[in-house]
Amino acid sequence: MVDKSTKKKWKKMPDVVTHSHFIESVYHVVFFGNIMRKINVHRMSISEKVTFEEGQTIRFLTQSKVLIDTVSLIDELNNYLFRHHSTEESVNSKISSYKQIIQPVLDQINLWEDLRKVRNNVLAHNYRIDGKNNFESVHLSNKLHVYNFPSSLIDLGIIFKLVDVIATVAEEIFEDEYKEALLIINSFENVKNKKLQRLEDEIKNINSVLQEVNERIQKFNAK
Repeated sequence: MVDKSTKKKWKKMPDVVTHSHFIESVYHVVFFGNIMRKINVHRMSISEKVTFEEGQTIRFLTQSKVLIDTVSLIDELNNYLFRHHSTEESVNSKISSYKQIIQPVLDQINLWEDLRKVRNNVLAHNYRIDGKNNFESVHLSNKLHVYNFPSSLIDLGIIFKLVDVIATVAEEIFEDEYKEALLIINSFENVKNKKLQRLEDEIKNINSVLQEVNERIQKFNAK
């Protein structure tokens, strides 16, 4: 799943993946898994409580988030975790073992060869096919169907399971590193929001913006 855009991105990666980077990466991988589990649980819990149209909207939002995060997870593995070389051979051995264990999962994900293209052209950016046919729209050119990516509910369920395996195995193999990451996070003081918001003020501000837009629409229609 390494394309030209990924290679360009790698140039911005650190030459050496430090211990700190490695600890962060372990946390990120587990974090992705935790988020995916929560999304799946909530998706399943409300699936029978919504209308068909509401279900379609939830499916689109869920699929978008899951596909974007899956690509980010793969990048995290390739750009950081797998690239770390520790001074401790035991750590290097764990990284090697982890990669070997989850390789069948990565191979399965890579079968969706256009996953990254869908993330780039459809979900994360502006629905245009990057660099081809003058950046035409994936919708107006009817090209969305040609992408090989997880598009069905069954595919979505498979992605949930595959990411869960990647995260679960990481948390087990890198138990000490994950605990170290949690200690860092728990050491942070609760940072209060510097901007104190009042609902009444925010509503007043938004209403002012909407009023200005309506006035401009009226001027346009009066032409």
